[in-house]
Amino acid sequence: MFRWLSLSIGHFNYEGERSREIFSFILKYNRCSRFHFEIGAHLLDQQTLELLATVPGGIFNLKLGCSPLYRRPEPCWPQCLAATPG
Repeated sequence: MFRWLSLSIGHFNYEGERSREIFSFILKYNRCSRFHFEIGAHLLDQQTLELLATVPGGIFNLKLGCSPLYRRPEPCWPQCLAATPG
């Protein structure tokens, strides 16, 4: 048996129905392993939140990631270097 099983896929829950099926399967058949999931917080839907609320403590470790709300501007250093005399 595995003590910890890590599913380190940045958006494990990209397909909500599939991730809920996997969570449900683990909850039904798991006897002693613990699971680490990296999930996208922006992808959580109501059904998934309700399912996760039923998970006993210590079974799932969730690492929540977020997509940026805006795109960071590209650095301007190439243009700055080109404009510098010398």
